[in-house]
Amino acid sequence: MKTRTLFKHAKLARNIALCTSALAMAAQVQAAPWAGSQSDAVSGYEHIEVGESVVPFGPHTAGNAGIGVSSFPVFETAGKVDFEGLTDGLTGPIFQLEAPITEAPETHDELGVFSFARAGSGDVWFGEWSENGDTPAKGGTYNGRQVYYYGDDADESIPGSATAPVQVTYNVTGINNAYSSTGVLSGQFDASFYGSAGTLTGDITDANGFTIDIGTATISDSAAISGSGATASDSGGTLATSGAVDGHFFNDQDALAGIVDFGAGSDYNTAFGGQAQ
Repeated sequence: MKTRTLFKHAKLARNIALCTSALAMAAQVQAAPWAGSQSDAVSGYEHIEVGESVVPFGPHTAGNAGIGVSSFPVFETAGKVDFEGLTDGLTGPIFQLEAPITEAPETHDELGVFSFARAGSGDVWFGEWSENGDTPAKGGTYNGRQVYYYGDDADESIPGSATAPVQVTYNVTGINNAYSSTGVLSGQFDASFYGSAGTLTGDITDANGFTIDIGTATISDSAAISGSGATASDSGGTLATSGAVDGHFFNDQDALAGIVDFGAGSDYNTAFGGQAQ
């Protein structure tokens, strides 16, 4: 037993040394046009943070869109791993990952439950995370749940003009396992680009009628999406109002991703992503 414990500690030390080296190298990498955010952490629980990945070993690659978990030893949310690497051995388009992971190092224990997907064909991702993933039907809750999006090749401008607007429709998927009975919502968003500004409207719905409507969100001249008029509803009526919309366009408006946030830990918080038709 003592030998086994020493072996585990040696593996942990090796992984920490490698991650230290990765973090040092990441600091020297030229910044890419990234965009993304996560909903606020829930007090009293572990939390996540999205950003550029720094871990280069195992199935992972540094320099991609990534995510870090506060329960990761030593480095916490700074030890971000890429979403692409997290899909290793999983089946999409909605990837489900629950830690601890079989055959993974002990640093992967207690990292929580991930549900995420790619927006478009680039390195753009959206999803949700929680400590345990237990649903109300199982007698529990999604402890510490947060929704997020993050991606590379974020647009820095938008097309069109006041006299010649550009209209684009997106096929959009939403992820919400806390309130939605199916976990997946779908629908369409319509973007109107006027060069210096724009608008985004639309809604996504699950098979049983749970709906997120983003209202009329604003598109900035740097391709950011923002709003404060999102609503959540189901067959019984309105569930929540004044949801904050935070998103971005990517890859020359080929894709979009974002979150709708009704407050820290809200079951109605939903991540979304989509691709132009």
